[in-house]
Amino acid sequence: MDEYIELLILVYFKEYGQNYSIFDLKEKIGVSLAMLNNVLDNMLEIGILCINNNLLEITQSGRVLLGNSEMETYSFCEDNFPISYNIEKWPIDKVYPIQGFSKNKWRGSGK
Repeated sequence: MDEYIELLILVYFKEYGQNYSIFDLKEKIGVSLAMLNNVLDNMLEIGILCINNNLLEITQSGRVLLGNSEMETYSFCEDNFPISYNIEKWPIDKVYPIQGFSKNKWRGSGK
């Protein structure tokens, strides 16, 4: 699981660069601040992140690691995947058939 979290962090730093927020990162990957600090410390120790001008940055070895993973094309940006629905409006005079509805579970519920 730590490898997956590390890859998510690398994607985040690749995408946001110096405009990152630790609290935003914490929310996006869904971990506690303490766990995030531990993972970031580990990533700094192994050299896939570095500190440059008091800011965290992804290193070349971090980019290579990300490039060799299946997470390379992952993005936190929601605008990259527009959702288009081709849903017709249901005519008001047409009966909508409900499937899987059972009246049996409602009998006697008021007693």
